[in-house]
Amino acid sequence: MTTGTINESQRKAARVAGFFYLLTFAIVVAVNFGINERLIVAGDATQTARNVLAHERLFRIGIASNLVYEAGLLVLLSALYVTLRPAGRTLALLAGFSRLVYASMWILMSLNQLTALRLLNGADYLRVLGTEQAQRWGGCISPALTPTTSACCSMAWHPPLAATCFSSQATSHEDSPPSA
Repeated sequence: MTTGTINESQRKAARVAGFFYLLTFAIVVAVNFGINERLIVAGDATQTARNVLAHERLFRIGIASNLVYEAGLLVLLSALYVTLRPAGRTLALLAGFSRLVYASMWILMSLNQLTALRLLNGADYLRVLGTEQAQRWGGCISPALTPTTSACCSMAWHPPLAATCFSSQATSHEDSPPSA
């Protein structure tokens, strides 16, 4: 097979993808290990709720940063599609769809964080619950916010991308070692 030519739109999309990979990686590391790791106590929803209430501004910064991360994921998704389209439209669409599902999970996580914050701030309809019950209810989503869960979710889009890359017609087999 011959190596395909790379056009200017692919070059530009690859640069955009590289920039947004670095940007989104920096954001997600900062939020997960700099903010969530400080606030979320594994296995203790009440303590997590207390930490969130004590550092509400930090928690809100984390939510806002996650929203920026999610916007970056959508830009990255578009750039990757343009870059990978010559490898096969169907596989590029599959990789893009998988990345879209991944971004949707992050958006749902951010919405869950906002819901937890609303519950913890004591909406009027929560007065029937005691303080401890409201904190448990607000902190019940803490396992979904840990870096480990985020890292596991990030693997969801890699297999289709790998399939797209390895099935590319642009991949040259001349560089592969001779079979024995």
